[in-house]
Amino acid sequence: MTEGAPPVNPEAVPDTVRIEGDFNGDGNLDLAYGVLYRKAMEKEGQDEYVIRFSNPDIKPLVTGFGEIRLINEGDLNNDGRDDLSVYQAPLHGCTYVMSSWSFTKSGWKQLTDPWLVYNGCNYLSDEDLQNRIVLEDGILYYYQEDPNDEHMTLVKKEMGVK
Repeated sequence: MTEGAPPVNPEAVPDTVRIEGDFNGDGNLDLAYGVLYRKAMEKEGQDEYVIRFSNPDIKPLVTGFGEIRLINEGDLNNDGRDDLSVYQAPLHGCTYVMSSWSFTKSGWKQLTDPWLVYNGCNYLSDEDLQNRIVLEDGILYYYQEDPNDEHMTLVKKEMGVK
């Protein structure tokens, strides 16, 4: 929490800035929550966020600049641990960035290359974000808007796992 800021009622927060999952594979649910790490230095700049965890054995995940929302993706890489995706706001415009992460013995590892989400400046629900990545028959796919389609129809694309 930012110094001097009033406490936040988690039920009053519309976006997913906190999720539960077994991110370290110990069989216990951990709480992951996004927090403001550093305020922007310039008026037009972006704040920097970090994801912290209720279990002190799970290292924080620095996500970079722009407000974040978190998605528990379940176990995408079959390592017995829940993985998470980060939906991150842009500085300007309506194109967001998503990235997926897995916790390993050496810390957080990015599972895939980040990809863009063209939301047309419209709000995407937690359910919409949850459905952006699917694991089918051991193959990981993501859904991305077709920029050549005026209706921004979602197209399923295979996602390479690092």
